[in-house]
Amino acid sequence: MAEWNKEIQTKIIAHAWKDEEFHNLLINNPKEALKQYGVEIPGNIEFKVWNEDANHRYFVMPQAPTEARKLSEEELEKMAAARIEGCCSIPGPTNS
Repeated sequence: MAEWNKEIQTKIIAHAWKDEEFHNLLINNPKEALKQYGVEIPGNIEFKVWNEDANHRYFVMPQAPTEARKLSEEELEKMAAARIEGCCSIPGPTNS
C-alpha cells in the first residue's frame, strides 16, 4: 500500500489535471481512483473530492482530539499545526 502523503497527492492532482477520464473517476468514485496509486480507503470512511474554482475555496475542519476540552490553547495550536503540516491527511487510509 502506498503512503498517503504530499508526494502521492501531487501525483494524483497532476494526473487529474492532465486526464479528464481520471479526473471524473476521482470526483465520482475517489476510492477507486486512489487505488490506482496504491491508496486504499477503508469501507467505513466516506471520502469526497471537490473541485475548487475561482469562486470557491474549501476549509476542512479536522476532527477535534477527544481530549480537546482538557488541553490548553497552546497544546491545541501545536496539534493543529501538525495537522496543517500533514495537510489533507485522511484519517484511516491503509498505509504501509
